[in-house]
Amino acid sequence: RGSRGRSEQRPPPHLFGGIVSSVKNVSGTAFVVAEFRADENRQPTPLYEDPVVALFLDKDSREAADRMAASFPPVKAMVKIRTKYLDDVLDSQLRDGFRQVVVLGAGLDTRAVRKASHGVTYFEIDDPATLALKRRCYERAQLNINVTFIPGNYVTDGLVAMLARNGFDFDLPTYFIWEGNTMYLPLAAVKHTLAEIRRRHPGVVVRPNGAERRFLGLLVVRRDETRSGVPR
Repeated sequence: RGSRGRSEQRPPPHLFGGIVSSVKNVSGTAFVVAEFRADENRQPTPLYEDPVVALFLDKDSREAADRMAASFPPVKAMVKIRTKYLDDVLDSQLRDGFRQVVVLGAGLDTRAVRKASHGVTYFEIDDPATLALKRRCYERAQLNINVTFIPGNYVTDGLVAMLARNGFDFDLPTYFIWEGNTMYLPLAAVKHTLAEIRRRHPGVVVRPNGAERRFLGLLVVRRDETRSGVPR
């Protein structure tokens, strides 16, 4: 995925080539994660279907993903399982009336297309190069989606300020997806981001994820709301 406000801990650069090196400032991990997600489409009984992700991929990204999987075999299954998990939780919250979805460090996430729902706006935050690539690919495919791309670093640029400048409604129930980010961030940055959200949304429910050992997704509700579907 893209920079996501994280530290510069990345897999060894020899794992990536071709498309990764040709797209300036787009993290190679964004393409590798996308390839792992795409691989599930080829399974006999896939956990999920992602017909969109292929827009970003080519021979070079497949080779990079193969090298990564060979270097650390569990990573492919981890990506697929967390994708399925967050897809299911997102489906549940959309059915429960949530009208906004924020994807922190969105990378090449395709939920704004795959999980499009009437009246629901997606906000994706990542580095400018990653979001510019996504915009070009979506436009080339003539996809009309309700997504607001917000380029920047949600840790250093201020998450709340970034959202406020881009039409985010702090009074609407919102689901935050924070996938594949926190293991790259110092604990202080994770706490800072959570504190920013909590100041504007006191009713925050955090869903833990053992794979990242910190957080995978956030469910944010208005202070005055009680929803039977909110996880405890």
